[in-house]
Amino acid sequence: AGALGNGGTTAFAGAGAVAFNTLRGGAEAGLKRTRVTSGTLRVAATDISKVRADAGGVSLGIGIGVSRGSGTGLALGAAIAFNKSQDRVIRASLDNATVDTGDLVVEATSSSTIDALTLAGAGALGKGGEGGGGYAASGAGAYSRNQITDTIEARITGSDVRSTGQLRVTARDDATIDSETYGAAISLAGSNSGNGGALSIGFSMSNNTITSNVLADIVNSVVDAGAAGITLSSTNAATITATAVAASVSAAASGTGKGVGLSGGGAAALNDVQGSTLA
Repeated sequence: AGALGNGGTTAFAGAGAVAFNTLRGGAEAGLKRTRVTSGTLRVAATDISKVRADAGGVSLGIGIGVSRGSGTGLALGAAIAFNKSQDRVIRASLDNATVDTGDLVVEATSSSTIDALTLAGAGALGKGGEGGGGYAASGAGAYSRNQITDTIEARITGSDVRSTGQLRVTARDDATIDSETYGAAISLAGSNSGNGGALSIGFSMSNNTITSNVLADIVNSVVDAGAAGITLSSTNAATITATAVAASVSAAASGTGKGVGLSGGGAAALNDVQGSTLA
């Protein structure tokens, strides 16, 4: 936004963006109350879901006073993103099954991903005319909230299993959050003979949580394994990568009056990985 005038002139610009994304559901593979005879048996559930979200808001305000008028520029920019991969269950199972096979694999894997970019920017310029003041103020804020909540299970329950080869029951979670937030503000003010004042504030915050419960087990079952034995494993390799950057610049100048420039910036990244890993 821009304004030009002989009297006092004020220009205001604002921009904002909000993104909401929610992913639910899951993946299941199983045999229940079934009799199976085969050379090789593999029961697998796999999740490769992904949320990609970009949100940005940028504004520019320019106010210029002509003659003896003052010029004021104001600008605000904001971007907010909320992303969830919520209450998802990935399960591979044998339940009350009778199995006679060579190699037997029961596996559940998840690589759920949230990739978020949140950007906010604001710029303000105030220029006073002859004898008029020049003033500028800008503020920019970016916030991103990302959550992954999932359950990954590989199970053999209440079953009669005979395997002459390898018997493997595995559950693995490779959930990933990659979050980048940027907030930048700049204010410039000037006057030939009046006062000049500039204020800018930049803020950026990223809040990320992964709650993952990973389970691999054999319960209430009779298992006859071959020479290769039994492999029972549960792995949680959840990862959060977060970048939060805030920048703020202000400058004020006056030929004969006073010039004051103030700026402030803050950035924070809060990350939490929790849950359980059992085998």
